[in-house]
Amino acid sequence: MHSRKRNQMQYSRRKSDLIGSKTCSEYLHASTNLPAAFLGEDCLDNKQCTTSHSTCNLDYTSGRQRCECQPGYRRVTLSFHGRGSCELDDPCQRAKCENGGICYVDNTNQATCACRTGFSGPSCGRSTCDTLDCHMGSCLIEPFTGSPMCKCPSGIFGEQCTDTPCITAQCNGGTCVVNPISNSSTCVCPPGTTGAMCDMDPCNAADCNNGTCVVDPDSYDPFCLCPQGTFGDTCENNPCDLLGCNDGTCLVDPVFYTASCLCPHGITGALCDMDPCSTLDCHTGTCVVDPVSYTASCTCPHGITGAMCDMDPCSTTDCNKGTCLVDPGSYDPLCLCPQGVFGDMCELNPCSTLDCNTGTCVVDPVAYAASCLCPHGITGAMCDMDPCGTTDCNNGTCLVDPGSFDPFCLCPQGVFGDMCEMNPCSTLDCNTGTCVVDPVSYTASCACPHGITGAMCDMDPCSTMDCNNGTCLVDPGSYDPFCLCPQGVFGDMCEMNPCSTLDCNTGTCVVDPLSYTASCACPHGITGAMCDMDSCSATECNNGSCLVDPGSFDPFCLCPQVSYAPACLCPHGITGAMCDMDPCSTTECNNGTCLVDPGSYDPFCLCSQGIAGDACEIDPCEGVDCTFGTCVVDPLYFNTSCECPTDFGGLDCSEPLEKCPSIPGYLVVLNMFLSSRENAKMLSVDIVACAEYCNSKLICSSFDYNFQSEMCDLSSDVKAC
Repeated sequence: MHSRKRNQMQYSRRKSDLIGSKTCSEYLHASTNLPAAFLGEDCLDNKQCTTSHSTCNLDYTSGRQRCECQPGYRRVTLSFHGRGSCELDDPCQRAKCENGGICYVDNTNQATCACRTGFSGPSCGRSTCDTLDCHMGSCLIEPFTGSPMCKCPSGIFGEQCTDTPCITAQCNGGTCVVNPISNSSTCVCPPGTTGAMCDMDPCNAADCNNGTCVVDPDSYDPFCLCPQGTFGDTCENNPCDLLGCNDGTCLVDPVFYTASCLCPHGITGALCDMDPCSTLDCHTGTCVVDPVSYTASCTCPHGITGAMCDMDPCSTTDCNKGTCLVDPGSYDPLCLCPQGVFGDMCELNPCSTLDCNTGTCVVDPVAYAASCLCPHGITGAMCDMDPCGTTDCNNGTCLVDPGSFDPFCLCPQGVFGDMCEMNPCSTLDCNTGTCVVDPVSYTASCACPHGITGAMCDMDPCSTMDCNNGTCLVDPGSYDPFCLCPQGVFGDMCEMNPCSTLDCNTGTCVVDPLSYTASCACPHGITGAMCDMDSCSATECNNGSCLVDPGSFDPFCLCPQVSYAPACLCPHGITGAMCDMDPCSTTECNNGTCLVDPGSYDPFCLCSQGIAGDACEIDPCEGVDCTFGTCVVDPLYFNTSCECPTDFGGLDCSEPLEKCPSIPGYLVVLNMFLSSRENAKMLSVDIVACAEYCNSKLICSSFDYNFQSEMCDLSSDVKAC
């Protein structure tokens, strides 16, 4: 509370600096001819705010008074001058009431949805069907009570469409089908299964050991299908069970049913248990077995010799920077030298004493003489000369002629001259366009973006075009401006709106694109040229609900499917089987009003203006003394301030304000004297002359209002007259 009061005092000081002194016995009468102020601009009173439905209000953020829209109106900015206007704020335009709900505006200017029977929630999005699972059927809402009910398809029954003859039928692995005439069920069994309930498998009593039981499709008798190498009625005989083939494979003769071993390459013996290579070490070579004699020998890699591949001819040969290889015929070692290196042992390198700088040293393969191969643009025996080193190409790039090695300049687009010293675009301002240069005449011109014209791309065809609510575009061929109008608006300047004079009530106004005539598209159940006729308004359905046929729009009565037992339909906010429970009966709202949430039926308090708290128990103005004024509460921050009558000022409205006398020829503007607007003559800057109009409670000081002048300054935080 103390921090709020300090903020108010700081605001009062700032405001008093702007609008004047508390004592006006020596002041002139306040002029009513103040400059006009638009939305968002500073103001002194409501008369300055020229925009319709706007008032002069305090901006709590900046501490200044500005023109803003009245409560119930919202600001709309107009594109052609940016100042804006105040339009009636209809909350229902932004609200979405689902499932046929109707939007209305309550006494707090908030949009509220009135829901149809069976629907609830802030936007009527919740349905009584949300809590009912109809499984294989669909949920319908009883139009009178709003109760959900299930509609089941043919062959399905029960309150939630869960009962079917197949539920009690056990078809095991089969498929249950329903007879639509007798409403009875039958099991369709998969192949290999029989019985009324598909519970009989002929293979259940057949033991096929390692084989597979199969059912004869004609006789349904079971028989065993044996894997290769197994035989017998139940696949019980396997000759390989008693024969161990180690790493080999056991094979069974299909005629005599005798078993034998098939050994992998290099393995011998009746049981594949003999390996000739097991006792031979071939080092880096590979042991191979002769397929006829079954004797083992070593196959050596290139360059390795010996019966056991343990001899390397290069182990004692030094090839310096070369590579030692073995002659594939004689197995003698020899040196392979890198490019530019020579000698039996690669010991000669002519480039070792030649520095080629950025070039590459190459050796003549015949004379063994070294020379430098220079990169493009570099010359000299040691590649140490650059022809571009002394050539200045300004903004261009220096290149070297590959034939003559003379340097020359390659200029960027639009730049010319041997040294790229000429740029015609340097003196041409193309604004938003691009400067281009003619490659023949070397003259510069502007290439403008789409919609901009003029030699310097400084002309916008749309700048003088008023399209009202449309959008100005430029023809890409002729560059003439034209207006693109929104849907339903016509005319060269989008000045024609057929819907502006047609009230469609709850319908929507649509415009024929050929005849430009407006008509109303009405919601379901509403008719008439202006959507002002309800088909059900003259139809009495007693205890049923009136609905409208979507094809003919004729009304008809939907009667409730109930047991005709009496039940209580409670008004909004009342619950209980006997409508005897009021959620607000135990809720105290003090200075507010108790309401019931339409979705959860929980009670809540709607507080009076300026009152806060869950139970409306907080009054920020309690204890605030405004003397002759009225305590007001900021609806956003709940700060308090005193609103004073015209004859009193000060933080608590306790200080009387004097009327300002009139002096011919001068006006009081804020807290300084100014003559008529035509000659803009200020009062004399002489201190004595200024003091003549400032009473003892004010001081005379300088004030810069477009030029240096004198004014009477404030001595306390009060309103000016």
